Amino acid sequence: MDMARAALLFAAGFGGGVASSIAGGASLITFPTLLGLGLAPVAANATNAVGLSLSNFMAAVADWRRRPSWGRSLSWLFVINVVGGAIGAFLMLGTPADVLILLVPALIGGATLLLAFGPWIQRHLPSGSEGGLHVARVAFPLFV
Repeated sequence: MDMARAALLFAAGFGGGVASSIAGGASLITFPTLLGLGLAPVAANATNAVGLSLSNFMAAVADWRRRPSWGRSLSWLFVINVVGGAIGAFLMLGTPADVLILLVPALIGGATLLLAFGPWIQRHLPSGSEGGLHVARVAFPLFV
């Protein structure tokens, strides 16, 4: 790897780390950089996910006190998230690279909109009886 590519990867990693620490969304910086450097879309996605796993773990540790108490509702949301993520991973692996490269701008745009409108969405989510999220109302969006 030449120095220019190494410097670009370092800058993207640094920028992604800053974005992740502020509001999340490091993939909006790191994934397009990996594609721009010539990685195939599936390889770029896998590399990006593994590369950001430590950042995601540290974000979870940093917000540990703000997490909801672990109860039946959170257990269901966890299972729904894992199943949806696994199905999404299999779909991504089965999607041809030329189709995936067309989907990437839409996925990045959707992620950007979610980051931009996240506070508004959170204010308008329905609450359960204990002030938390009502599982039945958020299960499908979480799965997707």
